[in-house]
Amino acid sequence: MKVFLVMIFCVQNALTPVENTCVIEYQKEPFDNIATCLAEAAKIKKDNSDLTDLYLTGFCTTKTIQGV
Repeated sequence: MKVFLVMIFCVQNALTPVENTCVIEYQKEPFDNIATCLAEAAKIKKDNSDLTDLYLTGFCTTKTIQGV
């Protein structure tokens, strides 16, 4: 099983159309465990903490990956 990070980025701006307020991004490269994934989510949040109108959250999800 592999772990994937999903991040949700939302901008608070009165001029931004509601359908463009949030973007969901996921990292294509998997993590080996949840702890590493959560650490990366925390790093992304910290790296963007100076953007006062940006709100973000992330979560880690496990998926079974079959060999290719």
